[in-house]
Amino acid sequence: LTLGLRRIPVGFHVAVKADGAEFRTSNKAVHVDQAVIEWNECILLPCEPYSIIRVSVYASFELGPMLCHGELLRRFEISVGELLDRSEKSHCQYCLSK
Repeated sequence: LTLGLRRIPVGFHVAVKADGAEFRTSNKAVHVDQAVIEWNECILLPCEPYSIIRVSVYASFELGPMLCHGELLRRFEISVGELLDRSEKSHCQYCLSK
């Protein structure tokens, strides 16, 4: 995600849009060698598996409250059903590797 950036980010945050509502995660600090970032924040998703979720990933270059700041790295759409399916497979692979 960070290829092409002129500066090294100190953190990342995500904006999730679903059913007309927008949720933002906290600004999560990272290390240069860190491959995965996880947030333990609740985001309410629609119940309908065909509902579309829009996700935007941002790099931040300073820590602290960063409402609507940061450089957009990636934006994508995914259905609730596909997100849950990928999440389940991801957790299963993580548990099997331990």
